[in-house]
Amino acid sequence: MQIPVNLLDHIQNAEAKCGPAVLITIDGPAGAGKTTLAETLREKLAELGRSVTVLHMDDAYEGWENALGGSLSSRLRNEIVPALASGKAYTFPRFDWLINKWDEPTRHEPTDVIILEGVGAGQRATRSVTSLAIWIDISPKEGMNRVLERDGFAIEREMKHFKKQELVHFAAEGTASAADYSLDGAS
Repeated sequence: MQIPVNLLDHIQNAEAKCGPAVLITIDGPAGAGKTTLAETLREKLAELGRSVTVLHMDDAYEGWENALGGSLSSRLRNEIVPALASGKAYTFPRFDWLINKWDEPTRHEPTDVIILEGVGAGQRATRSVTSLAIWIDISPKEGMNRVLERDGFAIEREMKHFKKQELVHFAAEGTASAADYSLDGAS
């Protein structure tokens, strides 16, 4: 994914609001390119001498049925955001999708920039500590096709349910309109 130059400038000039770190959230429908953008930003920022951690919302979902439910918002508000803002080493949840259970969380050292990417990253529970919120949009059909090509057609039923959940979630959270920066995932 091509990164607009002014986006890197925004990040470089962003005020740290998550303790000593700049927190960037990348949100949008499944298949829009959030993970790709996060990794590209990580590489570019590392080239500029910034230490970066990329965290994936997929690790914080509690399975397919309640991926975007109230427990996610509560976990973000009460556990994840305070840990990220602490300025100290922290753990991030890790859900094991193969066995459908929580696994040992991953430990991370503080970095200059934290990129939280995935559906739900830009919700209200993260906004008070977010320095830059990015929204990537894509048509539902194209997003679904990308996910199934990437993750396999075995998850099609679950993904259709998840796509319905994300529409409800985005509408309730006003995620797209709260973003500081919007990108087209189809380009």
